[in-house]
Amino acid sequence: RHLVLFLKEHGIEKYNDVCAAYVDKMNKVLSEDFRVYLEALESLKLDIGVSTDVIGYDANVVDLIPRGREQLRNHRFMFSLGERSNILKEIDQPGLVPCISEANSLKYPYEVIFRSLQKLLMDTASSEYIFIKAFFRDESMFYRVFEGPVAVIDENMKLTLANSHDAICLMLMICITKKHQVGRYFAIFPLLGSWGGKLNLCLRFFFPHNTDNE
Repeated sequence: RHLVLFLKEHGIEKYNDVCAAYVDKMNKVLSEDFRVYLEALESLKLDIGVSTDVIGYDANVVDLIPRGREQLRNHRFMFSLGERSNILKEIDQPGLVPCISEANSLKYPYEVIFRSLQKLLMDTASSEYIFIKAFFRDESMFYRVFEGPVAVIDENMKLTLANSHDAICLMLMICITKKHQVGRYFAIFPLLGSWGGKLNLCLRFFFPHNTDNE
């Protein structure tokens, strides 16, 4: 840290080069880390419903519908809140560890995966922010580092929402995002707050489309 501060005072060009190299490297590393984590979470997703499902379908029937891969449709989960609301009591619990879940053959409704992803994003952002502020004393670097990871997550969310037909999941995702927006993470980091606001608008756009289809 002292070397960085020395460069900032006596060799601003070198200091800027060091900062640019750090931002570029961490942007790429974290973007790839989140991309890998998203791919791992995808294998844990319990697919619930397709666009042709309607209320009144026999809840005791579980179909296997080929759609690229076998998809489990559980109508008991699709049209009933039930225990799925418990996710709102677990907002601050640690995120999922995919290898452990896979070893135990566990699958989760998407809102569980969504909460885990947001938890990882906020924890990672918090740690990186503290380091950058202490080591470089330049908060602007934090926002440049996280432009990549946020873009990766944003792209994944758009694809997921466009193919979602689970209104209960979307409702819970709105509640999860709202809880995070009033929490300390989104308040401290404007970048996350801005992304959370955009995500909330996107979720609210897709929610009536899903309820209309049902």
